[in-house]
Amino acid sequence: EHSNYSNKQHLSPHKRESLSSKAIEKLHFTNIPLHCSYPKNRVERLNLLEPKEKTHSERRFQFNSYNTIPHWYDVASFMFDYVRPDVTDRAEQWICDKWGRTDRDCYDDMRKPITEKDRQRRSNRQGAIPEIESLQTYLEYHAMFCAVGEMLGRFPIDGDTSLDWQSWLGSHLNSSNDYWISDLRSPTPHHLDCWGEFSSIDIDEWLDRIQPVEFDSGLGLTEKSHLGEIVVLGDIDIWDFQRNSSLNVTSALVNPIRARALLHSLQTTDPNDFLLPVIGRGTGEFEIEESGFELTAWMREGWDRDDTLDKFDPLSRNREFNLTNFQPHFIDTMKLQPNSNRTKYSISNGETVARLELWSDSLNQEYISHPFSSGGRWWIRIDLLLEYLRQCDRDLIIEVNIGHNRNQRNQGETGEHYEYGDRKSKIYLLRQNGILETLDSHSDIRTTAS
Repeated sequence: EHSNYSNKQHLSPHKRESLSSKAIEKLHFTNIPLHCSYPKNRVERLNLLEPKEKTHSERRFQFNSYNTIPHWYDVASFMFDYVRPDVTDRAEQWICDKWGRTDRDCYDDMRKPITEKDRQRRSNRQGAIPEIESLQTYLEYHAMFCAVGEMLGRFPIDGDTSLDWQSWLGSHLNSSNDYWISDLRSPTPHHLDCWGEFSSIDIDEWLDRIQPVEFDSGLGLTEKSHLGEIVVLGDIDIWDFQRNSSLNVTSALVNPIRARALLHSLQTTDPNDFLLPVIGRGTGEFEIEESGFELTAWMREGWDRDDTLDKFDPLSRNREFNLTNFQPHFIDTMKLQPNSNRTKYSISNGETVARLELWSDSLNQEYISHPFSSGGRWWIRIDLLLEYLRQCDRDLIIEVNIGHNRNQRNQGETGEHYEYGDRKSKIYLLRQNGILETLDSHSDIRTTAS
């Protein structure tokens, strides 16, 4: 039967619990190669006769030579340092001999594209998983796994390649056994910009000036539905016909003795010259370990959706979800209990004290027909956060970074689609006693938030 990949289901937790430990162990080892990986000189080939590559007319099944062979079959072959025809020949045997399918079946497929948009949704261009599978793509995709499965039983994995077995297999699995990333999406928040209501109607004025209230809004302090909470990490990306705005929030722990000095230093520095530390985020971030000047990360970047099957899920609406999470020290110190996907944390009485909000209402449109936004924000209850800061004797330094750009995509412009406007950062310092400081002001966040 035809199958859309997003309809594939993993075993539910209930079904897994009903299996015996021996059955679970057997399933686990099903996807493990029988041969170990081995290092070798790539000039040396396996001691096998390399089959002669068949011509187009010699093939019983006509594979997509532009996308399937180079971006699926060649990549799979690379793990074995073996020649492409072996994977292709094995896939052809599965399709024609074992499944009884022919080119005529694909030609008669009712899902053949009619319009150009249909063609794009059914395309596996450059190795993508199509939004809608045609019979052709379905057969090619699953035959690849059958062919690789046979090869795992015969040939060792090449330990010298940059692509190992686990990373290849992981790229064809979704990020969790229990959910798809699109399942974590929440409604678009009550944030005016997210609904196309910008602080300034005039595009030129908006492009050149970032209003002070936008920074407080980035911390969530203006949202009445989040009283007593604050955003400690997040991003929001907003689009309409003429403009695009981006907002990023990051935070890190700082020694309270020199925290004010760091606030002055960062506020008077080009925001492009530093990144507050988040473990695993990459180059450009910095930590300070000198006594009295400590600046350390308290959040850890999660897995990258680009390494999993979720990146092709159309229901995620092109949202680059990244499940950044708290460091174990915070979770252990405050005795928090996570939910199954670690997007919510609760205390002993069951109250939720930290949660991840993810959303996207983009329709993956080439031309923008309505305002839309996407984003992710970690909310944390202020009283819990202050208690943690007191227990570890640290303050929290927070950066809110905002950029305004002009969108020219719908205006018939050629070349560059964007005009980059103002981009600024505002640095906040949250003290253990609840005082929220900036370079020129301070207030009690407990009073402000209530």
